[in-house]
Amino acid sequence: MLCLGIAFGRDFSTLNSCIAAPSRYLYGMAKDGVIPSSFAKIHLKYKTPYFSIIFLGIITITLIYIGDILYVASLSLFANLFYYIIGFFAFIELIKKYPDLKR
Repeated sequence: MLCLGIAFGRDFSTLNSCIAAPSRYLYGMAKDGVIPSSFAKIHLKYKTPYFSIIFLGIITITLIYIGDILYVASLSLFANLFYYIIGFFAFIELIKKYPDLKR
């Protein structure tokens, strides 16, 4: 029971970043004009990209209902890998474009 409690605690502690990060990716891409500007809509009270959060929530719920848990977990892991690859290439391009930029 202790191990189960620790595992659930660990999963819930990372839940916020799993929800926040992808919606901010969509928000950033919409601000840059890569995807439709509706993904850049900010909630007046909470200052969050609410359209991106709702969109990703609908996709997540749909995947849960049409696929099995292994499919959803595999898709999630692939998406995380994809985000890291995009970030790596963006970092390389940033270094090329601004070689004197201090980190």
